[in-house]
Order: sequence, then C-alpha cells, then structure tokens
Amino acid sequence: ERARALLTEAGGAKPAFSLLYPASSQAFANMATIWQQDAAVAGVHIELAPAPFDVVIRRAQSGDFDAVGLTWRALPEQDLYHFLHSSQVGRQNYMGLADAELDALLERIRTTPDADARVGLEHEAHRRLQALEPITILFGGVRTAAISARLARVALTDLGVPVRALAWAR
Repeated sequence: ERARALLTEAGGAKPAFSLLYPASSQAFANMATIWQQDAAVAGVHIELAPAPFDVVIRRAQSGDFDAVGLTWRALPEQDLYHFLHSSQVGRQNYMGLADAELDALLERIRTTPDADARVGLEHEAHRRLQALEPITILFGGVRTAAISARLARVALTDLGVPVRALAWAR
C-alpha cells in the first residue's frame, strides 16, 4: 500500500519494465512470476522476457535490457574485477558500471598479498558497491549437507566439504 501511494504521489505514467532472464531456468521463471505478481499489487508492470541463455548474455553485454536476472555464485574470497571494473564494460560488467573509486579498490585487491589487508579492501569495495547499487542481490542460497557416518576426515570449510579430503571410515 505504501509503495502504491508513493507511486501515485510521484505521478507520471504507470511504471513498467521488462525483465530479461534465461528461459532454461525454471527456478528463475517461478521467481519472476512471483515478482511480477507482487509488483502488480504496487502498480508496477513487469513484462517477463525469457530468452535463450546466449541471447541473455549477448543482450546483457550490449546493455540491451531494462532489467536482467542472472545468478551469481559468490565465494568467501573472489576476484570481482571482471564483473565490476570499468575496463570490463561490454564484457562481464553488464551494468556498465564505471566508478574510479571502485576501480582503484579492485586493482588494489588484486595486488595485495596479505589476506587480512585484502579482506579490509574487499569490505571497502562492498561498501562502495552498496553506495552505488548498480545491482541488487535479491537472495542468497543456503546449502545443507548430510554426511554418512561411513566417511572420515569430514571438515566443513567456508567453501563446503572438500570432497578430495574424504575417506572411508574404518
């Protein structure tokens, strides 16, 4: 109700946009339908635009979209340069983000060997990214694992269970 009131107060045309996403993802199609229905309640029209994955990527690289939905596998420590650096616009920097401050942080992260110092720089980069908000991360997945008692050397890490370390228990 509040969203609808704010849209009415802002005036103008009924907000609408097209959401491009991979047609091969049934999970994304289900989520997109829910977003479409929720947005309609607030008076926003979302046109669903599923397309083959290669078409989604090509359109994302060229900036030919209103909104694009893709998945992103985030790791505890990951090089974000190719997703967010201005030199990567037209490649994997789909949002066309160009920010000198963020670029400098991404470059420093790549050349900082000390892990603690690098994590501090990554936190700065995340704060800058949040301030710019070129992308919106809607949710993160949670994984649950069940391990058989027949396995030994089970050690959970930030990346999950390293399969190569497992062995049969005696």
